[in-house]
This record gives sequence, C-alpha cells and structure tokens, in this order.
Amino acid sequence: NPCLDVRHNFLTILVGEEIVEIDGETHSSPAEIAHDLTRTAFLEFRGYRVIRFDNSQLYEDADAVAEAILAALCESG
Repeated sequence: NPCLDVRHNFLTILVGEEIVEIDGETHSSPAEIAHDLTRTAFLEFRGYRVIRFDNSQLYEDADAVAEAILAALCESG
C-alpha cells in the first residue's frame, strides 16, 4: 500500500521500494538542496530508489510528472 507523508514543505509517497518526493518552494536554497541530496543518499543506501520533483514541475506539467513516476514504477516491476 502506498504511504503518504506530507510535512516540511514536501510530499513523500512510498510505493514498495520506490520513493517519490515532490519538494516545495523552499527546497531551492543551497542548504535545502544539500539536505535533499543527503536524504536521497541515505534512502538509496537503505535500498530505496528516490524519484524527486520540485513543485514547479508538478504545477507546470503534471502529466509529465505522472508519466515519469509510472515509468519508474514499471521499470522496477
């Protein structure tokens, strides 16, 4: 079952071993970018695959984001 976690200006969706993160506006500062890279590295070390988008990608082309998520999920089986 997918798990949703919304907090700290981002959305996390967990499906199996795939994690989709959609980052909010504040994730563009150097400190937040570094934090996101550290978080991604930690999750990948734990065996998860992280697919990350920023909220502008979602607002500007939700269909492309949905297609990318579906393609990633199909790749993993």
